[in-house]
Amino acid sequence: MSCDVTFSLMFEGQTISVHYRPEYFSGYDHFEFTSPYQPKRPIPSSSTGYRSHFAANHEVASAPSLEAYAHELLMLLSGIRSVDSNQLNLF
Repeated sequence: MSCDVTFSLMFEGQTISVHYRPEYFSGYDHFEFTSPYQPKRPIPSSSTGYRSHFAANHEVASAPSLEAYAHELLMLLSGIRSVDSNQLNLF
């Protein structure tokens, strides 16, 4: 049985809290990216300090690590990196 995981990630000079829920629903995992501050401060992928994203669990499983996947995902969500139309997953 998979368990939720919470960790911090340095991204663009900011600390971002990441909450990961595997198999949120069939075939998909859920990532929440939030500001660790109260009240929430903007983060690179969201002016509200919160960003949610569902990812195909086979893509997450093929990543070198959960942290590496989250970092690449933040790069995409922040517009720092664009998706290559020939590439189906992040790695």
